[in-house]
Amino acid sequence: MNQDNLTVLLIGIANLNFSFPVEMIERVILAQDISPCDNTNSLVIGVINIHSEIIPVISLRKRFSLPEIEIKSDNFLVILSFKNIKIAIIADSVSGIINILRSDIREYTEILPGMSELQFVTHSDGIYYIYNSENLLSTTEEESIRDLQKYDD
Repeated sequence: MNQDNLTVLLIGIANLNFSFPVEMIERVILAQDISPCDNTNSLVIGVINIHSEIIPVISLRKRFSLPEIEIKSDNFLVILSFKNIKIAIIADSVSGIINILRSDIREYTEILPGMSELQFVTHSDGIYYIYNSENLLSTTEEESIRDLQKYDD
């Protein structure tokens, strides 16, 4: 693996573009029914069952105060695995996988609510915010998700 490059999956949510390093991606699936759950974490909207594994579903729309939409069969669930937890992110679109030069990555310390110390890269179709395992969830959100997954064991 080339240390000068970062390979990322590009996704769209509302009018925002996001990317996740491929080492975080477990799989991408078409949307399915999401079961609601009792959880005080406002980002978790429910859970899905993938091969008898319960996975919390996160709405980045909530993080950025975007209007929620009804999830349809043409939406995607991006299953991420990091720090010994798994989550699913709801995506409106998946654009593909690209390699970016690490030297092209820029960083904001605070841009929008919920977006602190976020990295981004400019691509031919716009700006992509780069999430990684360190900045995707707060410590409190991680603990809440771990608590949800305890019931799966």
